[in-house]
This record gives sequence, C-alpha cells and structure tokens, in this order.
Amino acid sequence: VDAHLSIMDALIKIRHQQTVDSSRLAELREVAIHCIHTITVLVESDGTRSAIVEAEQSLECLNAAADIISACASFHCTVSTTEASDPVESQKEYAASGNGINVKSEGSPEMQSKKCSDEKAKVEEPEGDPITEVEIDDEAGVETTNGYTEKEKFETAPQETPWQEMLSKDDFSLEKTVFSLLRAFGRIQPHRDAMTKNEILILALKNLSQIDELPQIRLQTEALDLLATLSLFVGRSCQGSLSQGSLADLFSTVVESRTRALQITRDRHEQQALKNLLQLSVLGLHSSFCSLNADSKAKSMRVASDLFVYMADSLFKGSKSRRSMAQKADGVLFCNLATFFILSIGNDASRNLIITRRFLSSLIRFVLMTAGLSTVDCHIPTASSEGSEYWASALAHCLFCLSCTMNETSQEELGVSFKALIEGVQFAMKPNSFMLCMRYLSENNLAGSTAISARQIMSTLDHLSC
Repeated sequence: VDAHLSIMDALIKIRHQQTVDSSRLAELREVAIHCIHTITVLVESDGTRSAIVEAEQSLECLNAAADIISACASFHCTVSTTEASDPVESQKEYAASGNGINVKSEGSPEMQSKKCSDEKAKVEEPEGDPITEVEIDDEAGVETTNGYTEKEKFETAPQETPWQEMLSKDDFSLEKTVFSLLRAFGRIQPHRDAMTKNEILILALKNLSQIDELPQIRLQTEALDLLATLSLFVGRSCQGSLSQGSLADLFSTVVESRTRALQITRDRHEQQALKNLLQLSVLGLHSSFCSLNADSKAKSMRVASDLFVYMADSLFKGSKSRRSMAQKADGVLFCNLATFFILSIGNDASRNLIITRRFLSSLIRFVLMTAGLSTVDCHIPTASSEGSEYWASALAHCLFCLSCTMNETSQEELGVSFKALIEGVQFAMKPNSFMLCMRYLSENNLAGSTAISARQIMSTLDHLSC
C-alpha cells in the first residue's frame, strides 16, 4: 500500500470514530495534525499532488477538514441548537443570531457586540447518519485533468465526529493545520467546487470570521483568508451562503467593526492583527464589488472610505515618530484600499460615493505623506522600508483617483475648488507643499503611471484656477 494512502486512511479512521476514550484524545489529536500536515505538503508539491487528488480517499479527507472547521465554529462560538436537529439550520440560526459580531447599527453611535461563549456548544443531531450529497455537474468538468471520471459526492455533516473534543481554547495547531490543507485543496477545481457547495463549511467560516475575541483573532484571519480566496470563484448565479451579496455583506461588516476596534486599541500586536483582517476583507470586497447591487456597493464603499480616512488622517495628524514607524501592514492595507477605490471611477453611481470633501482631503494627505519629498513635514520614509512596493502602488492608485476626479463637475458637486481643498489640507505646512510634491514625482519618479498622474493633476489645477 502506498504510504500516502495509509496516511489518508488514518485521518479518515479518526473521522469515523464516534466514541473516543478521553485518555487517547491528545494522542489522536497529534496523529490527526501530522496526517493533515503531510497531506498538505503532498498536495502543495507538483510531484505528488496528482497522487493525492486522484485517490478515492481525497474528498473524504476534505470532508474531515470541513468537519473540523464546523466543530471549531461550534466550539468557539455560542450556537443555540436546543430544538434544532438539522446541522445546516443550526449553523444558519447562529449566523442569524449575530453572535460574535461587533456591529454598529445604522445611525447608532454605540457598538453592539455579542461575545462568544467560553463554553462549548453541542449540536443535537437526529438519530441515524444522514448525509447531504452535493454532486459536481456533468458539464462542469467531471472528466478533469486531475483524473476525475465519475461524479464526485461531498458529504457535509457526519452524525458524530471526535473533533470537538480535540479542540482547545489555547492551542490552535489543529485548526491552523486544517486551514493550510483547505487552502491547498482550494487550488484544485473539483475540491474547490466541493468546498463552495458545502453550506455547513461556508457558514462555519462566516461564523469564525466574525469572532469578537482577541485570543481567537488568528482563527478569524484564517477564515477570512479562505473566504476571500473562494470569493474569486463565485459567479453571479451563486445563491445562499456563498453568493456575492452575502459575502460582500460579511466583508463590509468586518471592515466596519474592525475599523472601530482599530480606533480604540493601543496595543501594537492587536493593531497588526486587525490590519491583517482588514486587508483580507478589502480584498474580498474587491472580488465581489462589480456584481453587487447599488445598496451593497454604497455600503462597501462607505466602510472602505471610512477606514482609509481614519488610517490616513491618524498618520498625517500624528507625531513624526509615529509616521516613521509605519509598517508593511499599513502599506498593504493602503494598497488594497486604493485599488478598491479605482473600481468606483468607471461608474457614476459608485464614483459619487467618494466625491466628498472628507475623503478627497484624506487622499491629498496620503499623497503628501508618501510622495517621497523629505522636506515636507509629514513625509513617511517608505522608499527604503520593508513593503515599499505596497506604498508605491498605493501612491500610484491614489494619484490616479485624484487625477480622474479633478474636474469642473466634481468641483461643483463639492461646493469648493480643488485649489481651496488642497490649501485647507496644507494649511499648517510650507506653502505649495502639494505642488512641490507633484513636481518632484513628475521629474524624479521612475514609475511611469505615478509621474503621468502627477503631471495631469498639475495641468488640471492650472486650468481649474483660470
């Protein structure tokens, strides 16, 4: 028997154990971690991937990983299932309850947070072992390059599994290993299709992505990362938990709640973790934005612009030492946000969402900080720092947004000239700081798009001043 098949069989055997002696839980947990890690390594390697994905045990290993994520969501979050017998409905009830979500209601100045319980919640199951089967469509590629020649069926909710007993509130090594396997399987179309059709898994990922406890923020990051990746493959026809509208609502909610958390915390490690969550959520919004309805687009653009304004203004108005400590995570987040804003330019309805004095002033502040002109008081030394490419990309995108919005129509909508807007931003700085930055970028910047946008802005400002 090939070694990889024995490893997969070992994981499947653990999955089907309905009762486990408590004295063996630690041992089985370690065996499961090693099996999952080995399978992940084999899937990620070009030389061994086909042996794993073509094995008939492959999808059942994926089932085991999905079971662990579902158990993880139940373990770390309160699930009210006293009268629920259907595991899908149980996860839906949890999602609808809002547990674990730190959300601010529309028009309310106060946060509404619901904490996850410290006690494990057990899903009551009906007798027997019902299995929900999801089949890959015949025309969707039953015959694939990975060797699939029959319809593949994906189990979504085994009756009983030992996984919840193996989870810990302090050690996330099992969950971390499982997420690595799911990301690896996500690169393979039949497995990715099976994941996106598994409602239990998707709802569990959504619940984990909204945990409102700092110790579990790593789980939230892993869940958001996987959802953001899966959102790239969601079509407009998808319905239910993985519809583009549903995912966009989730990502918008996370951006909104975590922006408020970022404003409150002073702990650098927590700030770093929150920025990682935010940049993943913005990536998710980017994937689904073009297919959203007007209301969802407005919400996503509003929460993203609020985040950008807070990030840019806090750096601009903060101390010099704070700007000098700007990190790669800041650059990545700014880059993702600026890329997202470009999507709004081609559509009048979306474009109007960012034509505001508040947002454009913050855009100007960001350009002043990152133009690279060290004589400007608010200069951020990003050129030689780690992640400088993200800062440069964010600057290029912000300049492009400014160049596209600087016109007479926008001035009329704003009720103020762009020249007056710029003067208001640089009020406490050296005169003409913004124009000095534009000249510096147009003459010294090697990135063509940045130099061209700077020249367009200078030319537009000259014409609008006439």
